[in-house]
Amino acid sequence: MKRGGKHNPAYADSKELWSLRRSIPLLSRISKRVISYYGAGETKSPFKTKGLDFQEVRAYQPGDDIRQIDWRVTAKHGKPFTKLYTEEKEHSVFLVIDMRSRMKFASQGRFKSVLAARIASFLAFIAESKNDKVSFLILKKDSLEAGSLSPANQIIPFLIKALEQAEQMDQSLNTSYSDSISLTNGIVETLKHVRRGSSVFLISDFHDFSSTDENLITQLASSRLVTFIHIYDPLESRLPKDRLPITNGSETRFLEADQNKIQLEFHNSFLLQLQKIQQVVQKADLGYLPVLTNENDLLKIAHFYKKDL
Repeated sequence: MKRGGKHNPAYADSKELWSLRRSIPLLSRISKRVISYYGAGETKSPFKTKGLDFQEVRAYQPGDDIRQIDWRVTAKHGKPFTKLYTEEKEHSVFLVIDMRSRMKFASQGRFKSVLAARIASFLAFIAESKNDKVSFLILKKDSLEAGSLSPANQIIPFLIKALEQAEQMDQSLNTSYSDSISLTNGIVETLKHVRRGSSVFLISDFHDFSSTDENLITQLASSRLVTFIHIYDPLESRLPKDRLPITNGSETRFLEADQNKIQLEFHNSFLLQLQKIQQVVQKADLGYLPVLTNENDLLKIAHFYKKDL
């Protein structure tokens, strides 16, 4: 199938991904009124360390982060004490990019995998503008592909090439969506390699996010600044009351979705998964940004982290 077009919604080729570098100075001037977003987590700076090199414990002072209270020392002395940390001088960004089978879908706008590739590239270009180091982990159908920690300008060519290759897909409607790589595999691998104090971006549709992942994410966020970028299609949250044509460009099939019971079950399933994700976001104090396939992804990212661009 010929891709064609500069901005093919089903593919993100290297030329398009490289073009995103030109968006950095433009998006830095966007007003906060341009776009609104809904997030369960606090708006966090994505390119600042979490400052986790322990320095000392001192008496609590107004304005100190209550999350850094040392409860053991507090109990011993009968008054609150706070742990103090120093920031790492060298900041690193770790990108976890889901490019598995379920990401190669959209009913509107761009494929979820295209958005994931664009957002990852855009974040890497922001890191480059700040002279940060970047590493990445791409979740593919049957394997994981990693890029080791390097200055952003050195790792970006490898990242973009890897993302373009991961975009290759079987055009048959009979393609199996049973991946051997799970989100859990990706988080476990991230825990093995990501440095303490790093900014970690997990870019996925989180369709297989599980209770096991909740525990792993809590571990990950204990010493790193973690942000969930949740990509999903409008159709995944609510089915319309129509026969839905599904095509790969050469064949078309129809999905019957006009039964109220099916619609309700489908919507409730989405809400339960979303609730599970947002609960861990709040519990582990993560950054969170939902991005729909029919939205302007770069505008959303720029607005969410406006103060850092």
